Amino acid sequence: MCHPVAMVAMAVVQQQQAQQAQDAQVSAMNAAAEENAKRQTEAYQNDMASAYAEEINIEEEGFKSAEDAASAKLDMLVMAREDQARLRSQNMETIGGGQTADAIMGNLRRHIAGNVRDLEDNYQRGVTSRRKEREGITRDRISRRISYKSALNSMPTGSYASQNERNMKMISSGFQGYAGYKSYTKVTPAADASTTG
Repeated sequence: MCHPVAMVAMAVVQQQQAQQAQDAQVSAMNAAAEENAKRQTEAYQNDMASAYAEEINIEEEGFKSAEDAASAKLDMLVMAREDQARLRSQNMETIGGGQTADAIMGNLRRHIAGNVRDLEDNYQRGVTSRRKEREGITRDRISRRISYKSALNSMPTGSYASQNERNMKMISSGFQGYAGYKSYTKVTPAADASTTG
């Protein structure tokens, strides 16, 4: 026959082992969540660095495009001046070639103005395209930040039992051990004892 203290001690030891197992499980869950958070943060920082680098590339592309447009306009103006000078000299050499000098110069100016307008239109299309590209990158950055925050907030973590909760479980397991002893050692009268009397 077991002693009541042995039953109580056995129940308390089992409860302590259960609490230690629960603490180990919570520690493992929290360590996994912390590791996942580190990886999420690292991936987020890499994504943001890539987005900023892309924005810088777009800005530099815009500056290069503006320089190219200005250089092309300057080249066109120089070419226009050369053409005007050449046409004037040709017009003076061949008077009465079918068009007046003003008509020839007007055609040249219209041609140059059309070329400059085309160049400016192409430049403005590039500016609009780069602006839309940057807006897309900004949307992607915001979306990535939201998904990063939601991933961090959705990670499962556990909490340890408070000292009061631990004490209550220990006390209740002691009572359960004593109750188990009582039910184990309970003597029930035999069914035929009431008839033998």
